[in-house]
Amino acid sequence: MNNNPHIAAAYLDQRLQVYFKYFMVPLLGIHQFWYWFEWQERGSRHIHGFLWLQDTPEADEIEWDLLKKPEAIIPDEQTIKMGHFIEYWNHIITASSPFPRVDDNMPLLGEHPCSLPRDNLQNTKQELVDLLNWTKWHTKCMAGYCLVKRKVPGHTEPQVFCQFDYPISL
Repeated sequence: MNNNPHIAAAYLDQRLQVYFKYFMVPLLGIHQFWYWFEWQERGSRHIHGFLWLQDTPEADEIEWDLLKKPEAIIPDEQTIKMGHFIEYWNHIITASSPFPRVDDNMPLLGEHPCSLPRDNLQNTKQELVDLLNWTKWHTKCMAGYCLVKRKVPGHTEPQVFCQFDYPISL
């Protein structure tokens, strides 16, 4: 791969195009898409991108500020638009944790925000903070989560490192 990265990129691009053509476009009704490739230091490839979906509900038509006011009476028109928005995205977007944290050695305690039933969510700022803290904030290196062994010049045995290269100075 180091000598011929263009072959790896072409192969990944070809696989992605087939995946989109035969699976993602029919499933989600994708109108357009744009993406780029990245390779991590250890050679792991991944893709970032954008999708434009057909027939999505217009988020701009919903008065989101009404949700911030618990005492507000939401007009029927807005309730219908919100319901349509939720119904549309509910079958496309989901999150679950296949490995829920169950012991006290894990970085955060309590129920993982991704495993909460949708019906129990209130869409509060605290729920957003909890979700981000659990999924986007690396707080503690642990075996089985991020610690990996790497060969290091000058050492006969592999050394243990965080696969995310933590700690990183602020």
